[in-house]
Amino acid sequence: MMEKKLIPLMNLIGLFSRSHLIGETTMSIITANPEILGGKPIIKGTRMSVEFILELLASQITSDEILIDYPHLSPEDIQACLMYAARAAKNEIYIELEKVA
Repeated sequence: MMEKKLIPLMNLIGLFSRSHLIGETTMSIITANPEILGGKPIIKGTRMSVEFILELLASQITSDEILIDYPHLSPEDIQACLMYAARAAKNEIYIELEKVA
């Protein structure tokens, strides 16, 4: 007889949650470098802090307006900042610290 394996409900919810499916890819956009902005979380390849993008959004500046003003950013970058904020609120932040030469 095959043994049944129970999966906790929270694990099942996590498997089907959109944020779980895109979370790791989205969060790979956010990094930190002690030599850039004092080690604040930034959008990889830029000097744009997550904090700055969140402040813009909180000031009722739309994503489209941000993308016009900062054409080197992508919609995925802005989404990554929002995901960072959501995870920060849940104390689930794990970002890669870049190596300093």
